[in-house]
Amino acid sequence: MRYLRQLLPFRLPVRLRLTSRISIQFWGDCDLRGHAFHIRVSDHLTEEAAVGVLLHEAAHALSWGLDGDEDHGEFFKVARTTVFNAYLDWLRKEQE
Repeated sequence: MRYLRQLLPFRLPVRLRLTSRISIQFWGDCDLRGHAFHIRVSDHLTEEAAVGVLLHEAAHALSWGLDGDEDHGEFFKVARTTVFNAYLDWLRKEQE
């Protein structure tokens, strides 16, 4: 998340928390509280699944409010691709 915060144009700060206080049927969520986005990811997930949920929720923060009432509209889809590509770039740099 630190890398994504530096690289992507989030309009507000993004806070991340792993938590067991999220229903097992929900893997994560993104919420706007005050002047920051709050992303929660369930700590019941495998590391790989948690990363996937984090990327999904980061896309919500990046596209927040741009798709009107639609959670997974066109702006979200562009944001999801942008976030995923940023993550792949980070993985490549880590392997160098």
